Amino acid sequence: MTHSQRAHAKLSPSAAKRWRNCPASIRLSEGMPNESSIFAEEGTAAHELAEKCLVNGYSASRFLGETVNGFLVDQDMAENVQVYLDYARSLIRPGDEWEVEVRFDLSALVDGLFGTSDLVIFKPATKTLYVIDLKYGVMGVDAVDNDQAKIYAMGAYYSKQNWDIETVVVAIVQPRRMF
Repeated sequence: MTHSQRAHAKLSPSAAKRWRNCPASIRLSEGMPNESSIFAEEGTAAHELAEKCLVNGYSASRFLGETVNGFLVDQDMAENVQVYLDYARSLIRPGDEWEVEVRFDLSALVDGLFGTSDLVIFKPATKTLYVIDLKYGVMGVDAVDNDQAKIYAMGAYYSKQNWDIETVVVAIVQPRRMF
């Protein structure tokens, strides 16, 4: 299943800022088409490329000239995805447990709340869970007090109850963000 084929939550973590600040938007958006944009599809391509690279130990440049989710992997995409890969790999050490695209369901806490964390890393030695989110957009997001990141952290924490987690660290990697 590709990123674009995944189900979308009624309470999407990516829309958390909206529905937390305007609860009526949940009901008002029911029945509205869930349409994507060229920018969202490009972000999906970058996520798929990052996943392939992390899982297989590749650099992003290995896919130069190939098409992912309908987008050509050019030098710009490869360099920006590599920033994310380098950061993620700088955290992973022997003995750590890690998974990409960790699906979580928080419906038991809040009906309709589920999603997918891009990367989770557990460091047993320090009992620390890292939740890493790739944002491929040029506009970027505010990483401080980020509702989506908090939900991803909570989802990763609850989906990994078998890990002895004491601390959760969240990072948002935004290689293309314009300041």
